[in-house]
Amino acid sequence: MDRYVRQEIFIGKKEQKKLEKSKVVVIGLGALGSLTSELLVRAGIGEITLVDKDKIEIENLQRQHLYSEKDVGKYKVKVAKKKLCEINSNVIVKVIVDMLNEDNLNVLESDLVLDCTDNFEARFLINKYCVRHKIPWIYASAIRDKGNVLVVKNLCFNCVFGYRKTFEKCASVGILNTITSLVSSVQVNEALKLLTGKKYEKELLRFDLGSNEFTKVKVSKKKNCEVCG
Repeated sequence: MDRYVRQEIFIGKKEQKKLEKSKVVVIGLGALGSLTSELLVRAGIGEITLVDKDKIEIENLQRQHLYSEKDVGKYKVKVAKKKLCEINSNVIVKVIVDMLNEDNLNVLESDLVLDCTDNFEARFLINKYCVRHKIPWIYASAIRDKGNVLVVKNLCFNCVFGYRKTFEKCASVGILNTITSLVSSVQVNEALKLLTGKKYEKELLRFDLGSNEFTKVKVSKKKNCEVCG
């Protein structure tokens, strides 16, 4: 039996073939990236490139899927590749043990880029490259019990958020594994829509698990934006 049969029943065989021909890049293999990459591989994405320079720490296990105690001290992307290939050997998994920077932005060349980082600096690099090369990407973030997802296509991240250097980090304010799982699932759901040509969400999605509020925020381009002009 076809491994994607349950998915094909819902999205269609032609759409499944589109997924199998798609190339996706995941930046960051932490709480969001580890689950996002797993969901993509299980869905049958043809090729996935994982970018991260960090090693697994014991504190990561509270929320970072794919990793276990025996993986502590190893590079996240290398462990992820091994486990993802065991999940679906039909998917091509490539890894880059490095942080995203001005010198390696060409790794973003793909059908879709998924931001699973924990810093705005990397997001503005992604935005700059993707806007210039007309590559859609999906911003995702989670902290405490709150999260965000935004499809950046025919749009500019800088227009919505503006450039910033300071931001809160999980190390100082904490995070629940429930919000990262939710945000990752929504991010991948929008990715599947984009890759199969379906209608995707054009507003900023915000989630607050403390109050169980899910809201949509309208976004638009900014006049005289430094990135998209």
